[in-house]
Amino acid sequence: MEFNEAPDAPELTISAPFELIVGGHTTTVHPEGSPTNVAPALAVKHQVVEFAQAAGDGSLHLRFANGIEIRVPAEARSYEPWQLVGWNGWMIGVGPDGSRFTVRSQTGSFPDLAPNGLGEEA
Repeated sequence: MEFNEAPDAPELTISAPFELIVGGHTTTVHPEGSPTNVAPALAVKHQVVEFAQAAGDGSLHLRFANGIEIRVPAEARSYEPWQLVGWNGWMIGVGPDGSRFTVRSQTGSFPDLAPNGLGEEA
């Protein structure tokens, strides 16, 4: 699943099963699964991300302005369970062993990220 529309906007790709939490109800979404399984995740389209955390164990947690949350659990072991590509070609992702990686573009710098943004838990 890819979440991106604007040409300069960061692009999030989730390729492993993830949890979609809506109103306290959790659904497991399989990005490579049937369209009916993936459809509930469309509720985050055009929503502002209020909180994002890439934890040291390789998990990813997003909370959107409409209250919906996405969690890619640490145990989601597939080839690059998630990756975020953004401004000036930088990339943050996680490998199948749970290790995070960052790649900086040769033409741009890594963005300044807010505390408790894409970093370790405080």
